[in-house]
Amino acid sequence: MVEEVVKYIQAKEVGEEVLITIQKGEEIKEYKIPTIANRDEPGKAALGIYVRTLNWHPLLPLKIDIETGPVIGPSAGMMFVLEILDRLLPENLTGGYRVAGTGTITIDGKVGGIGGIKQKVIAAEQAEIDYILVPEENYGEAVQAAGRINVVSVRDLDEALVFLQSLERTAGYGRRADVMRQGTFSFCI
Repeated sequence: MVEEVVKYIQAKEVGEEVLITIQKGEEIKEYKIPTIANRDEPGKAALGIYVRTLNWHPLLPLKIDIETGPVIGPSAGMMFVLEILDRLLPENLTGGYRVAGTGTITIDGKVGGIGGIKQKVIAAEQAEIDYILVPEENYGEAVQAAGRINVVSVRDLDEALVFLQSLERTAGYGRRADVMRQGTFSFCI
């Protein structure tokens, strides 16, 4: 995925060579390209090329359709994953609480930082959300923007799940089979 490629390159020293494999049709070529100084992030390496994920589709054991509505961009990645898990599991992950969150997610479950965290915390607070899950790198700014909302820092999907499972279940909270589902996830886009 693109995020992994960027992080891999940025971890190199400026001038260090990176092996790039390019496939065009059936033809495969390999190139060793030296990194250059990153214009946007001083001290980090870059290649000076545009990288994007092309025609990648996950292999899933079942069909999942997500209607995103106004939600666009990668910052809802963690919340999409949590909502899918919530629907697949017999017990609601929120424990009856209103939980919002934001953060990109990598293929291996790492939660990445996002922009506009202050606005997202304020919006969650105005929506009377109980907890907001935020990427570790945005935690400080999120806490500064928070009033009464509980801000929870997460590095990866496992930390988010451990936190959700640690919540004391609220009165009236039930299992998925109950007619009325208690607690919800909310997206912060």
